[in-house]
Amino acid sequence: MTMTAFFPRPPAELLPEFARLTGYTGDPIEVDERDDLDLMMLYLEKARARAIKIRDNATAGSYLDRVLQRTIDGLDTEVAQLKYLLAERDLPLPTRTKLASENRMRPAL
Repeated sequence: MTMTAFFPRPPAELLPEFARLTGYTGDPIEVDERDDLDLMMLYLEKARARAIKIRDNATAGSYLDRVLQRTIDGLDTEVAQLKYLLAERDLPLPTRTKLASENRMRPAL
């Protein structure tokens, strides 16, 4: 499957120079899961924007309009799930500390 890039590919004769300038050695680059999720989020947002643009040019009520609406709804669901996965807490989880009175025995009657 061929995917279109979000940026133009450099001409073939410039690829060796481009690789030298960017420091590309041909070794695989380690990407953590957070970067993968961010990249997927970007792809889904661009796909959603493109689907909306195509739907706006489609005839209202047509089969294409309905299919694109379902596609947009599905992309919205995927984006919401990724946002949930990417969510980070603003504050650290509260830690419960033992009070001095909890360390002692109950008072006698």
